[in-house]
Amino acid sequence: MTAMDGENEAPAKDMPVLEDSKDGENGGGDKAAVVRKSSGTSSPGTPEDKPVRPKNFKPLTADEEKLIRCSETGKIDEIRVLLKNKKLKVDCLDDSGTTPLEHACYKGNLELVELLLAAGANVNNNMQTQGYTPLMFAALAGKLDVVKTLLQHGARTSATNNIGKNAAQLSGFTNLHPVKLTYFIRSNPIMLEEAPKILRTMESIIEKEVKSREMNEIMAMKIHYYSEVLRHVRKMTTDGKSFDDIVKLFVRGRDSKGFPMYLEDFLRRSIRSFPYHQTPLHSTMVHAIAKANLGGASGSMGILEQSINGQHMPDRDAAPCDTCCDPAAKKKCSSCKMVSYCNEECQKMHWPVHKKECADLAVQFAHMEARKAEEAAVEAVREEEERKAEEARKALEAEATVAAEVAAEVDEGRLDNGAVVSVEDVGIGVRGEGQADDDGEESESAMLDATDETALLAGR
Repeated sequence: MTAMDGENEAPAKDMPVLEDSKDGENGGGDKAAVVRKSSGTSSPGTPEDKPVRPKNFKPLTADEEKLIRCSETGKIDEIRVLLKNKKLKVDCLDDSGTTPLEHACYKGNLELVELLLAAGANVNNNMQTQGYTPLMFAALAGKLDVVKTLLQHGARTSATNNIGKNAAQLSGFTNLHPVKLTYFIRSNPIMLEEAPKILRTMESIIEKEVKSREMNEIMAMKIHYYSEVLRHVRKMTTDGKSFDDIVKLFVRGRDSKGFPMYLEDFLRRSIRSFPYHQTPLHSTMVHAIAKANLGGASGSMGILEQSINGQHMPDRDAAPCDTCCDPAAKKKCSSCKMVSYCNEECQKMHWPVHKKECADLAVQFAHMEARKAEEAAVEAVREEEERKAEEARKALEAEATVAAEVAAEVDEGRLDNGAVVSVEDVGIGVRGEGQADDDGEESESAMLDATDETALLAGR
């Protein structure tokens, strides 16, 4: 029997209040690097390791790296400055082959998308390592205004990624976490009332998708999984359990090491119970969960997500809800600032688990912020040095230009001999008044000598 943490509700007074998440403050990338004692499954799309840059990708310049970072964080003003550099490659690739435009599309940042398109960004870039295009990222983000803008600029709708999905299919990306689906069933009680009919309909759809000429095993597996969640919730409520009881089991049903064993067992049973064992997808998933390391990052939730939704780009500036994995979580624990939630209900469900690690995460967050501050200070010094070097370079260029112009005027004899011409910035002195007088006297003497010589010749 799986251990249950906090079967009796924890007092609300010891639970930190929620606060709004700020872009980049508790980024998914930072959170993924933190050792989580109670975490056993990775959030959908969370990278386990930093991707290795393919050899066929050209090295990034400093401005290109900055362009990618600013595209991820939406720093439009800085991007406008960078785009003034005509040599900057606007379609530069990060280590996963993702362009600044694709980062902007996934963020749903319409203003930045329009700015990059105006700068010549390729609307149909297909260098992303998983085969994603800007339109696919916009579809994944569910941003209709960005999708329309890309289509107006000629985005192809027929392109497919590495698992054969186009943008339209990716727009159906679904949060498959059973907690989220349990919340959905609770919001639609008619699903339990009509559960027998719904389940029969689902079985018919599954059979049709598998036996059709163009088999859609992904859709069949997805519908099957939905039916398993509905069956589970129906059985539990029939046995007298409340929706809160069901959610608590998924969230708090953990072993002595904090691994969510109840959730893992449910997911494995659901995958294995798919009735059409001969399908390649089912065989692949069963083998994957058999090899998955319990307590590791690639648990059954990650396998299910990748099989049905496909590989997708993680949101590096926001972490999904730790209770239901909703990627739109906008709240965070105000104490550690490392854990995200949709609302207070999700926080309350997760608190008996999170309170055991909240203090440790707060310390880790403080260390991360200190490291970021140090890196920011170093970056500020570097940028200041670059600014001064650029100013010095421009000053030298200006001096050289002035010197060249003065020299040209001297050669063409356009300078006034009676004037003193001095270029203080370049330290060049042009012939002064005294020198002009000396030249005049020498000229007059030469003219007299010539006249005397002419008179002598005439006398002869």
